[in-house]
Amino acid sequence: MLQRSILLSSALGSGARALTMRQNGCSFHINTQGDAISGAVGQYPSGQTRTGSDEDPSSFTINGGTLTDGQNRGCWWTPPSLVLQCDVGQIPDAGFTIGCDGTVSYNGQTTFYNCDTGADGRHMVYLGPNGSNCGEITLTADGCQPDSCGGAGSGGGSGGGGSGSCPGDLGNTYQYPHLIIPVDSSNPDSAPGTSYFGEVSPTLSSAYNFDIPQSYAGKTCTVVFYFPHQSQLETSSYTFSGSGNVECSKLSGPVKSDTSYANLPSVAQSYGTQTVTPGNAYTITSFECPAGEAITLGLSGAGEDASTNLRYFQDYNPCPIGLFITAS
Repeated sequence: MLQRSILLSSALGSGARALTMRQNGCSFHINTQGDAISGAVGQYPSGQTRTGSDEDPSSFTINGGTLTDGQNRGCWWTPPSLVLQCDVGQIPDAGFTIGCDGTVSYNGQTTFYNCDTGADGRHMVYLGPNGSNCGEITLTADGCQPDSCGGAGSGGGSGGGGSGSCPGDLGNTYQYPHLIIPVDSSNPDSAPGTSYFGEVSPTLSSAYNFDIPQSYAGKTCTVVFYFPHQSQLETSSYTFSGSGNVECSKLSGPVKSDTSYANLPSVAQSYGTQTVTPGNAYTITSFECPAGEAITLGLSGAGEDASTNLRYFQDYNPCPIGLFITAS
């Protein structure tokens, strides 16, 4: 049994359709692509967006053409520089859309700019070339494409498309993990960075961050793990062997892209052992939603033999698979 339990989670797959959520909007991450610099869009503590090759991604929610960030701050192009920034109490700018291919546009504009901050090697995201050392970029969302795209990444809230045969139903209010970090007890100083898969083995565990929106205040959050049959999946897959015993825990703090087994946050609370098998859904625990906060969960092998080997790509379509937090 691993000495540390880690977050149940899985990730948004590379080059594959990413998870989305629907509750007062749809949550996603943004990536930049361009000649100047490419990478995930994160934020300074002040709310200004920034990007870089090793940037930790921020979560954004689109609702009615407006964006808010993971702290429920309204996002706008701040004058006069027109930097994309999210501020407390700010009425967000309207006009954002996400295309079927994930392209983010603003009032029809799809070309944006990365300009040098001049401070830490990061670049900010601008509506126009108003900074220094600017380069043209495009912005791409990892989810939240419209339903009119035929379900390609639209993140339908029911999970399973109404087939009735999926082991779990997400409903309309849920969260998926926004960061997934696998760690290896046999290589404790290795920091492999963000993964797109949840993994459990005799030495591997997975840790995941969840951002709980402010709109969840007063709701009950439930941690669930959904494990469909392979035949029920279209855009996901998994490998599985061993006992199926896994232990889920809450960690004492968040993980980052440089987290390794050696510096993994300690276990704050164990939720016990589940024996998972394909074709089933599991309710791990429930608690009052920590609205506006982030929580980190973990999944590791359990039992005397700790023989579970599981690697899966987290997805929602047509059946949800992996770790989610639902709210009611």
